[in-house]
Amino acid sequence: MDERDGDETLAGGVIRTVIAIVTLVIFLGAVGYSYGQDLTQFGLGLLNQARSVGAAPVAGSRYFDVKNNSDASQAQVDGVVHTLEADYEGLNVVLKRTRQDKIPVLIANGSGPAVADGQTLAVNYDNGILDLDTAPLFLALLMDGDDVKMVNSSNLLPALGFAGYVTEEAGLAESFFRQPADAWVTLLRQSKAYLPLAEAWKAKFPQDADTLDIFLRSVLESSSFMHWFVDNYGMDAAHSLVQSGDIAKAAPLTLDEAETKWLAALVEKQVEPKSCQMAVPRGNFLGIICEKINESSR
Repeated sequence: MDERDGDETLAGGVIRTVIAIVTLVIFLGAVGYSYGQDLTQFGLGLLNQARSVGAAPVAGSRYFDVKNNSDASQAQVDGVVHTLEADYEGLNVVLKRTRQDKIPVLIANGSGPAVADGQTLAVNYDNGILDLDTAPLFLALLMDGDDVKMVNSSNLLPALGFAGYVTEEAGLAESFFRQPADAWVTLLRQSKAYLPLAEAWKAKFPQDADTLDIFLRSVLESSSFMHWFVDNYGMDAAHSLVQSGDIAKAAPLTLDEAETKWLAALVEKQVEPKSCQMAVPRGNFLGIICEKINESSR
């Protein structure tokens, strides 16, 4: 079952805490946040829970090695497989890098959106809900065959930016970006909440509300930048940048030079972003960016 339409809402004044991401991302999707939570430990606990033993193999997937250790019905599990296969095919139109082996997918009881853990995509079943909003973002990373390391990774933001670009190009980003990354960057600049890329690319996996805000802004900015980078230097250069985290190894310019050219090209596009109120549903994880925008605009 594809549960991408289920936005989380406030209940009793408390926003439900989950970690997207990565997200990413992230992330990214119909996710709430709680300022008092240690997001890193929550995220790692979620992944550890998803690695529980005794999962039953699920047959019939062309691209995934699926195992189920959740209370989801067979129909729901089949729906997950169907949705992920459609996402895979859509992403591969852009990536053109089909893996020879199958991507491991583990469905387990837990909270939060789909997230990559090493080579595995973890999908959580939570009281009837299987949240796949973030799945395309992480599949874009897993389809390249490298381990997805959310913590202590020097190239995390270029990698997530590339994944965001691929997901947007495949038409699969709306459920968690809510508007194009170019529009977010334009809105952040208009609101004086833009992070220079040199700062954004140093962002780490979030541990609290402040670092979550920085992380999410960095992912959105990196996604817009990587779109420009691929348009100008090609996919091979983008893969080189993702692998190394060093733009000088991928293209004949510095990060500052690239940032200047990217932002100039963005201005020429004359992007008209939606306001936060129009783009972000109440309770969505991107609301933390909206708070920063409102704060910076005062």
